[in-house]
Amino acid sequence: PVGSAESLVAHLATLPDDLVEIAITQFAQLKQHGHILAEGRMKRRDGSRVPVELNTVRLPDGNLFGACRDISDRRAVESDLRLRNEELEAFNRAAVGREVVMIELKQRINALSRQLGQEPPYPLAFIDEAAKSPGEGGAA
Repeated sequence: PVGSAESLVAHLATLPDDLVEIAITQFAQLKQHGHILAEGRMKRRDGSRVPVELNTVRLPDGNLFGACRDISDRRAVESDLRLRNEELEAFNRAAVGREVVMIELKQRINALSRQLGQEPPYPLAFIDEAAKSPGEGGAA
């Protein structure tokens, strides 16, 4: 019967072993939705492994049509983007940490200036405003 496990097994006989595992694990989705888009790894003729995307649909007559494509370039770009994002997050943590320290130092200098009867040199009213309205992007 079309759409059965037996039908899938018959179709799997023509797939490389690596894709058989993907297809079997995705069979329920294929049966329910008539389509799967999955990623896995395939072995090349030279023995090296390559990341692939398997796109399979059930045709109106019940047969399956699948296409497999090499996604090595996409994976490399994704990896590069993850690395760049991690670097930006580290920079952001350092920059924010530095700004917090700078504000604390300015607050101490302003307090010392007041103790000496001098006008505080650093305008820090934005801190008080931010503390009063935490829903508007300020810190509580």
